[in-house]
Amino acid sequence: MASQWPGGPQLILCVASCALFVPVACASTKDVPAGIPMKGTVAEQVIDKMSAAGDLHTLSALQGIPMKGTLLILGIFGILRLTFPLVFQGNSEKAAEEKEGGEEPGWPPRPGRGMLDWIKASVRVSIDDVQTHVGLDSAMLLEFSNLCIKITATIGLPMCAIICPVNFWLGNRDPEEVDDLSRISMSNVQDGSWLFWVHAVIVWLVVHAVEAMILNAQERFLKRRYSWLKSMPPPRSTTILVENIPDDLCSDDKLRDFFSRMFKPEDVKDVHVVRLTENLQSLNAKVEQAEKARMEAEKAKSKPEVLERLEEEVVRARRQVQSERARLRTATEESSHSSAAFVTFAQRQTAEIALRLQYFPDAGECVASIPPQSSDIRWGDLRTGPMAQAAEERIGFACVAGLYLAFTPFVIGVSSVTNLHHLQELSPLVRKMVTAMPQLSSIIEGVLASLALTTFLSFLPTFMMLIFDKFYVLKADMWAQAKLQIWYFWFQIVFILLVTAIGSSFLAALEQILQRPMSTFSLLADSLPGVSHFYLNFMVMQWVTHALNLTRYINLIKFLMLRMVYDSRQAKELSEPEDQDYYGIGSRSARWTVNLVIGLVFSSICPLISLLVCVNFLLCRLIYGYLIVFAEVPKVDLGGVFFVRKLIHVQHGLVIYLVLMVGVLYKRSDTNGPAILAGSAFLWLLRKRLKFDDLQWENLPFSEIVSEDQKFRKVEADACRYIEPELQMSEAEASANDVDH
Repeated sequence: MASQWPGGPQLILCVASCALFVPVACASTKDVPAGIPMKGTVAEQVIDKMSAAGDLHTLSALQGIPMKGTLLILGIFGILRLTFPLVFQGNSEKAAEEKEGGEEPGWPPRPGRGMLDWIKASVRVSIDDVQTHVGLDSAMLLEFSNLCIKITATIGLPMCAIICPVNFWLGNRDPEEVDDLSRISMSNVQDGSWLFWVHAVIVWLVVHAVEAMILNAQERFLKRRYSWLKSMPPPRSTTILVENIPDDLCSDDKLRDFFSRMFKPEDVKDVHVVRLTENLQSLNAKVEQAEKARMEAEKAKSKPEVLERLEEEVVRARRQVQSERARLRTATEESSHSSAAFVTFAQRQTAEIALRLQYFPDAGECVASIPPQSSDIRWGDLRTGPMAQAAEERIGFACVAGLYLAFTPFVIGVSSVTNLHHLQELSPLVRKMVTAMPQLSSIIEGVLASLALTTFLSFLPTFMMLIFDKFYVLKADMWAQAKLQIWYFWFQIVFILLVTAIGSSFLAALEQILQRPMSTFSLLADSLPGVSHFYLNFMVMQWVTHALNLTRYINLIKFLMLRMVYDSRQAKELSEPEDQDYYGIGSRSARWTVNLVIGLVFSSICPLISLLVCVNFLLCRLIYGYLIVFAEVPKVDLGGVFFVRKLIHVQHGLVIYLVLMVGVLYKRSDTNGPAILAGSAFLWLLRKRLKFDDLQWENLPFSEIVSEDQKFRKVEADACRYIEPELQMSEAEASANDVDH
């Protein structure tokens, strides 16, 4: 994997956003409403400097800058695409070469040579084609952007067309108490107004509409998921991964006998218990060292007796490898086997039945699941025993929890050192710069205020992936992305969306909620409405982030440097893929979901944000519809796992929206009626969530197994062999052994 700069766009954009927003924001700051726990916290140091751009004209000016920046970057990309086609449309170039070579015409077609032809190519991309040629995960990422557009447009257009004028004309708030932008939001509604009944009804409509679209999206996804499962070629489609096998079954013969009793003997085609191959791997390393020493001696033209001795060492090392490999293949003792195995059946129907069975009273024994793609398996993780797995995952959980606990102290500590006043005391040069250019002081102060926060968030996916790789036991490399999606999503929810409610201590806020759960409503109601303007700015800056991602600047830099040594085709291959910590589908899915959740949470408080989020996802569909299809190399496909988790996370976001709105309506209405009406939407949300969980997506229903619909059938490029690579003898090894004999 090509190493990249983790979080580059976020780091650049957050610093740029401070430079753009802070001067005007500080000039137009209004007092934050009382009760918001901001003083002395990250919220005070960062959001307080960026969220109070309350004047409507100021906000328009601020948003005009990133809009122009986005258009400028898109224009630069149009030039770069034509200059470096291998970097920006490598998949199309490869397909065109295959067509010229007389092979079957490839996909995708090469975009036109015009500056804006990439837009036409992206718009013409269909979800069906992406699923067929790239994978279901990538297809559903683009489908999620379509869903987000639909949700935000359905909510935002009526809210801005109807509710904003209602808030403005019927809110009856003193114009001196609110800024111009707040006059079209709920902030303009006077406490005790009858309009809160209207907003309670709106809460119901939002929850109903979003849940209906989520369920509809899941039902449409099921058809694609079933097609993906049915198109899975054998032996993967006829194989199950069995984990936590009891000790008395940990051998090929014993496990085969066990499944032969569960089914018919002729139904069980092959059984392979994962071997403990640490010794074999060390012997392979000795072979490599011996071969390297022989090659160096040949280059140095050493004496014949030296070359003969080194050749004997190579032969001896190969024979040791061959002997150990043969021993492991036929081993029957438990000490040579792990507690995981691959069982291959003769028929797909038998494998599907085997997936659903509970084999022992303890549901944790002999757990069956769909096997990963053979090239993506983490064999070392499968060798880890259940006890070691539990111990390592506890350590991993503690490390991830440490990131949560260390976040706020880290940001506050670094920000206290990197503030402008402190730097002026340390550096006469900084003092002279501020004295000579006082107009830049607010810009520098804003950049420094968020420097620690930005740096931490930029490298957070990398920190998490390091923890997952070291401590968590995963079936395959791609499952690390799935775990990253979950943890990264909640980290952003806590420290981007709920940062003002948390205050200076995550543990203190958690303790308060545990002691008084009902205080959650007032905690969000006191903190979030006062910082809604920040999220308007935040969302607009996401547009520039997406535009920067389109330039693939890290891959381009690597390509240009590698091209000095290699030819263009080799430089292209070595510069791929993009950094999977930050740009991978797990991290990307988490950020997209958080953006939608922000739009939902503030949709009633500040309706304008729904339209900004809608524009954000229009750009996502356009930009990533091009990147995923034409530029980025295809990745291992999990079949839509990320999409389902995105939908679940959106439903969690609806819970936050309901908690916020119930708290606001309870505090500001003269009766409890609006809060009770809005709170009753929890029951509807729960009902729809249960219905969502009832939709079976992980495995094929039996009615689908016999279906003839093979719309997305395709064959994997690599032969799927569920046996450790070190137990397989390569052609080079086979020929070398023949020479030795």
